[in-house]
Amino acid sequence: MKKLVIILALLMVLGVGSAFAQTEIIMLTEDFPPLNYVEKQAPIGPSVEIVQAIKTKLGLKTKVKVLPWKRAYNKALNEKDTCVFSTTRTEKREKIFKWVGPLAEKRYVFYAAKSSHLKVASLEDAKKYKIGVQMGGVSEEFLKSKGFSKLDTAATPEKSMKKLNVGRVDLWYTSTTTPIALAKKTGIDLADFEEVFVVKKSLLYIAFNVGTSDEVIKQWQDAYDELSKSGTIKAIFDKYKLGALVPSSK
Repeated sequence: MKKLVIILALLMVLGVGSAFAQTEIIMLTEDFPPLNYVEKQAPIGPSVEIVQAIKTKLGLKTKVKVLPWKRAYNKALNEKDTCVFSTTRTEKREKIFKWVGPLAEKRYVFYAAKSSHLKVASLEDAKKYKIGVQMGGVSEEFLKSKGFSKLDTAATPEKSMKKLNVGRVDLWYTSTTTPIALAKKTGIDLADFEEVFVVKKSLLYIAFNVGTSDEVIKQWQDAYDELSKSGTIKAIFDKYKLGALVPSSK
């Protein structure tokens, strides 16, 4: 009996078989302001801070790694105990990931250059224009699902923004927060752009590989819920002056 007690004590010290043992998760994101982006070679932004706060609560050591969106998404899709954020939760993605959050709420719109004087009355109306969109992202998925064919894909939102600015695309489909976050970086005057059609609102989450255990998902969701209840998540968004992105519901 004494030996058994000693063995159990050692297992607890090593974190083996303990109820408090946590699974280290590979945490991936992209350079996509204003929610998650790179500054001074380190990932920052409200989504990054929320994920790091969850990580701290769970006693995890893995650092957030920044990759191009498509690569990060595919790793989370195919590799167990891997997550990617901030990921829009869509019907198409619902069963291919497990979800924790929501991290944020965003509106998606078509932007045009003011000088173009374009008018868009509906999604169908927008199909006649050449539209800039992020390659492999939810925006491209959405437009393709609606029958759009004149899409100009770019690896980053910044590239699409620059194309709209110089007239290489007619419209840019993205979230309302993205131009604000990129204005300083690109040097583009936002007064030269205008919203011509609001398409939808979306909630963004942390998307986990489906092979991740339900126990791990519950641990992450419980930690998130505690941060939300305490007001920590709202405070993080307020710090970045992005209070409008605080999610209103799950």
